[in-house]
Amino acid sequence: MKTDRSISDLYTSLCVLEHQAWVPVSVLRRLWELDEDAAMEVVRLFSDMSLATLRLGSESSREAGIVLHDLQLDFCQQQAEEKNKTSLWHARLLNGYAMASNEPRAEESNAITADAVVSFEPRPWWSLAVSEGGYIHANLSRHLTCAGLGIELGALLLDGRWTQLRGKFGGILALKTDFELIEKCLLRMENSEERESNC
Repeated sequence: MKTDRSISDLYTSLCVLEHQAWVPVSVLRRLWELDEDAAMEVVRLFSDMSLATLRLGSESSREAGIVLHDLQLDFCQQQAEEKNKTSLWHARLLNGYAMASNEPRAEESNAITADAVVSFEPRPWWSLAVSEGGYIHANLSRHLTCAGLGIELGALLLDGRWTQLRGKFGGILALKTDFELIEKCLLRMENSEERESNC
């Protein structure tokens, strides 16, 4: 397996996962910027070391993937936070999808204003094929906000192509969750601006 990253870094990158969520190897290879065989080798290594549980997906796909125990995921998230790399790993996963579709890479943006959202041109996430169990479509909003790209999520929520796809695969509750994520981003930004003005 050839990679510029240490096994420790690859394991820490799993901070982007959700508790008890199965993630296919095809998603991990985008996160790790590895080919399918090398990503599977890392997954097997983590499984052999009891750092992750290797599982097959649904009966229709049978793709291999991993699940982390809650304590393992908590450890990965803590390591990423201590190294201040949580947003980097989320952006790296998004970039893995963007590179596959020849879209520009993600750049962190902190300024979420009405004018910025309306003028922002989001990457066409709606045009990605629904694959990998629909992973990116189901988790895009979370990854965008965790990567510091709330402005892109805001712009997506103003685009009918995204909201139609999100509603189709996630239902109205998924859209509601997306709007709640934007609200949290705005509140965090407002609170940080208040702290700065009080200094």
